[in-house]
Amino acid sequence: MVIYSAKNNFLSTKDSIKRIHFVGLPSFFRTPEFGWAGGLSGSMSFKTSHPNDSTTRTSLIQAIGFVTTRNVNAQALDATIYFPHENFILISKISHIFFPDNFWGIGPKTKDNYRTRYNYETNYIDAHLKHRVYKRFFVGVLYEYQ
Repeated sequence: MVIYSAKNNFLSTKDSIKRIHFVGLPSFFRTPEFGWAGGLSGSMSFKTSHPNDSTTRTSLIQAIGFVTTRNVNAQALDATIYFPHENFILISKISHIFFPDNFWGIGPKTKDNYRTRYNYETNYIDAHLKHRVYKRFFVGVLYEYQ
């Protein structure tokens, strides 16, 4: 079920028109670990140059976020951006997860009152910028944080 879909046209210069295509979707699900969950996801595609430019691929940015009845929340963003004539390419992934959980110990004889509450939280950033130096040969930098 598509909640929102739009094609935004705006004039960037007198001789080129950029188009952004956006689709947003709701997400609902249930798992034993999470309970009930709800959130949103979206996808945006566009060209950084003229729409009819055959030397530049279509860029894509996707995002998702959800929260659950057990206080789990997660967000993620994934982007691949091709700059004009693909002289630069940016690939990026960013995410955050918060997951509260319980621990009772090890073994089959642990009791319910041994329960210890803890939170697992992680942040992840990955960015890769590439620059074309010759035909299909690229040089770039990579950053990763976890």
